[in-house]
Amino acid sequence: MTDQTPKGRYGFLALGVLLGICLGAAAMWFQNGFAAPNEPLLKDHEALIALLKSADTTIADENFACELDGRTAADVLVGRGFIAPGSSTFGRTTFGCSAEEGCTLMISSCRPGQTSECGQTFLRYRLDSANTLIPTSLSCLDVP
Repeated sequence: MTDQTPKGRYGFLALGVLLGICLGAAAMWFQNGFAAPNEPLLKDHEALIALLKSADTTIADENFACELDGRTAADVLVGRGFIAPGSSTFGRTTFGCSAEEGCTLMISSCRPGQTSECGQTFLRYRLDSANTLIPTSLSCLDVP
């Protein structure tokens, strides 16, 4: 004679739910581990590489509204702390590309916890069909 009390049935129900959660988690882990790379992230990576490869490109006068001494993409990246040799503190940085807007790298001078006296520098550019930077599209803008 078996005991068919509600307590015994709830144990099987709990075991079934737990098994379902484990199988679902394993399926998600498997899918994320072996799925194709995220296409937009890959394109952004390639676009950032194109900018770094073209770091010696001079920004035209009409596209330069930054308070920096140098006029190249490298001057902007180093001058605003995106690439800072020996530095371990950086402001907030965002990067993204779209077909309509091109690519934009935003470097904020705000440090963690800082809420005032911050500025932002925007470095914008477009890529051609071969994923190389179009020199005339490169622009720099400081926003206080």
